[in-house]
Amino acid sequence: MSRGISCLVWGTCFVASLFLWNRPSSGGNCVLYVRAETGVALYGAAGGWWDEAAGRYQRGQAPAPGAILVFKRTGHMRSGHVALVTKIVSPQAILVDHANWYHGTVTRGVPVIDTSPNHDWTSVAVMELRSGEFGRDNPTFGFVYPGTGLRDSVAQEGLTQFVAAYDDEDGGGLISEEHHQRFHRFHKHWTARTSRGHSISSAD
Repeated sequence: MSRGISCLVWGTCFVASLFLWNRPSSGGNCVLYVRAETGVALYGAAGGWWDEAAGRYQRGQAPAPGAILVFKRTGHMRSGHVALVTKIVSPQAILVDHANWYHGTVTRGVPVIDTSPNHDWTSVAVMELRSGEFGRDNPTFGFVYPGTGLRDSVAQEGLTQFVAAYDDEDGGGLISEEHHQRFHRFHKHWTARTSRGHSISSAD
């Protein structure tokens, strides 16, 4: 195969991958994406999911794989936002998958840190993938646990125990090399943030 044809083939594959990555049905809407991934029966604007989940799903302040982090409405996010927790890194650090943080796209394995004064995940900072640094602090409600609907009896204590069991302290687990590299940057910025007196687990 000639160099020109090879470049054309790879270019076509790249363009096709962009179309698959930016599916308007889910990539352009965080609630559609999270609902499709979890099967949760919550509707309306993302910022309203916390109240809608009351009495239907367990809610809490402890992250767990598969939990939904619900962002409050702000001037920056008038409808709020939701993100799906995919990995626990530490009590104050997680990975999430979410849609439309960058317009029209789904981004996976994104580092998020707890910046709340009471260590309760009511404020978080999301790593900006372009710069590798954490952005502004965003107010959140906490986590909704999709697997704890009215037909289930999973208690918050059990979820907390699951988080502790899931968290692998040696840094292993199902995480790609790209995510490992991203978390090297994460640790660097985490350390820098703490040394400036802005602890990873404090401040909004």
